[in-house]
Amino acid sequence: MFEADAAALQERRRLTARKTIVPVSSAIVFILMVSLLYGLIIAFAFGWLSSDSDSTSNAAKESRTVLDEDLNELRLRKNNAEHAHAIAEPSEIECLTTKGNLVIKLSPESAPNGVAELTRMVRANFFEDVAFFRVNDHITQFGVREKTSPYKSKWERDLNHPDKSQRKPWKRGTVAMIGGTQMVIVKKDSRVMGLNNHDTIVGRISEEDMATVIDRLYRYNDIIDHPHGGPGPDQSEIYRHGWKYLNEKFPLVDKIIRCEMRP
Repeated sequence: MFEADAAALQERRRLTARKTIVPVSSAIVFILMVSLLYGLIIAFAFGWLSSDSDSTSNAAKESRTVLDEDLNELRLRKNNAEHAHAIAEPSEIECLTTKGNLVIKLSPESAPNGVAELTRMVRANFFEDVAFFRVNDHITQFGVREKTSPYKSKWERDLNHPDKSQRKPWKRGTVAMIGGTQMVIVKKDSRVMGLNNHDTIVGRISEEDMATVIDRLYRYNDIIDHPHGGPGPDQSEIYRHGWKYLNEKFPLVDKIIRCEMRP
């Protein structure tokens, strides 16, 4: 009897152990399956992110390429615009005088700074009512304004045309800056004028304009060339008193009424 009970007890223990092992094994299999699924999800997500990152990188590269192309296009347009502006830059100055119109053909290739300065002066209306105060056989000189003129004070302060003198004979029709705001127009060929460092040829006047305008300017005595030949306009007095002095003492003096740039 006791042996039968012992055998029955042992059988129950074996069955109980089997029932315990089955659930544990099922749990392990479930955990493994969940882990595998989780791994697959992570792998998929990583692959998607990597692909998206590559796409983003490619898009960024394409954007940079487009931006570079746009910048290059803008630079090209800017260069073309500057070139077109340089071509269209006025190359002549037309002046209305009391004896008619004359045209100064500019020479930027030989005096770029002087021409640039002269251009700025014209555009600032510096040459409105400027007297041809010195007229002789060799030159016509102008460029002195009354000291109270706003243009005079401006150009005395800002004037800068450091082109070196060409140091070559000046021909009839030569237009030159000779220091400060003073300018001359050459009436006769000369081998002695233009030797100073501040003498800068900025342009020329045609023979037609020389004959019809410059050669017809009224001539008072040139007190510089002929100090004992009678009174003539004194540039220091022009500077101090302007047209009041000229109108009282030299009413026939000719002048530039105005100048303007033209292509």
